[in-house]
Amino acid sequence: MHYGLTIEQVRKLAYEFAKANYIKHPPSWDHNKMAGKDWMECYRKRNENLSLRKPENTSAARSYGFNKTAVKIAYFDAFTSKNITKAFKKTGIWPLNKLTFSDGDFDAVQVYHSQSFTHSRHSTIPEEIDITQEDQLSPRSETHSPSLLAQPLDLQSTSAQGLITPEIIRPYPKVARDVTKKSKKEIAEGSDVENETPVLTEFVKEKRFILVKFEKKKSVKHYVGQVITKYSPTEYKISFLRKNPGGWKFVFPNNTDEGTVYISDMVCILPEPKSASTARTANIFSFQKDLSMYDVQ
Repeated sequence: MHYGLTIEQVRKLAYEFAKANYIKHPPSWDHNKMAGKDWMECYRKRNENLSLRKPENTSAARSYGFNKTAVKIAYFDAFTSKNITKAFKKTGIWPLNKLTFSDGDFDAVQVYHSQSFTHSRHSTIPEEIDITQEDQLSPRSETHSPSLLAQPLDLQSTSAQGLITPEIIRPYPKVARDVTKKSKKEIAEGSDVENETPVLTEFVKEKRFILVKFEKKKSVKHYVGQVITKYSPTEYKISFLRKNPGGWKFVFPNNTDEGTVYISDMVCILPEPKSASTARTANIFSFQKDLSMYDVQ
């Protein structure tokens, strides 16, 4: 239904088209009420981009629902923080849950029949020694590493269960952040100025003008754009303007330049533009904001 025509239907269509328009065709077409196989083979060689196959039964609602707008919205909705972290919740990865799996989940699995023992497995295991908080805090030996005894043991959360985790003895190490200072040249090019004042999503509305950055290997270019559509809380459709040479006035190009921009690439929201009242200069925009620190195109 939604895959076009089959080979036999194309042959019948070619015959009906030739007959309706009085196009000369072989007599075998009138006998079979369809075009010949040799014509079909030559036709497919002339049009290699055609795909002719048997249609499959499908729902009309599913076919109409598979469109560009619906598919794109569902694609961006899949990248929300809730959907990303949902897969890690059950396994205890995030939020971190150390007691998600018990010790029995990691026991060896019997993969073949072995001789059964007469005595019980639990009878050979000695009873657990109830370790009190005083025993845990009592000094064991003077040969311990100083790094292990440098921090006191916090056993309030585990004293009730009698469980000592490795994190209590030695906490997780903390990695210092690698903070690199930006040079004055990088700040002048706009590599760090926009990061100090991030754009808030609640202020990015349709028809608003914004300044967008495009990072390259050795430079950062900036463009003025107008918000057209909001795809998701972090992604928007922007129509870009062009700066007139020798000034700070912007116009829309003859060929519409539109693209998708993330919220992280938005430098700032520009004030309402000033445009002339005449018809000739109505499409020329200027903004009451100093953009000289950016490399605006």
